[in-house]
Amino acid sequence: MLKEHLERSMLLGIGLFALTREKARAVAEELVKQGHAARDEVAQVTEDLVKRGEEERGALRKMVREEIDAALTEMHVASSSNLEALKAELAALKAQLATAEKPEGETTG
Repeated sequence: MLKEHLERSMLLGIGLFALTREKARAVAEELVKQGHAARDEVAQVTEDLVKRGEEERGALRKMVREEIDAALTEMHVASSSNLEALKAELAALKAQLATAEKPEGETTG
């Protein structure tokens, strides 16, 4: 329990999102120095910290994407798929118009 609390505190202190393997190892070594982790736990603590950092970065990316999507939707900004659909519809309408404007005897070719 104390170890987890210290890990969380240190993660906040060093910035979980910028956590590199070297920083995680330094945090783990510091936990050993302070007597909150055993020497043989350094590798596991390092891996746990790196994994947690990656998970948090992934969660942050997902949250940012969701917020951006919501903001764009609220502002009625067209997505690339909306634009592609409009381009296809415009091409179909142009083709229909071209066909309708041709003299009766003219054929496509």
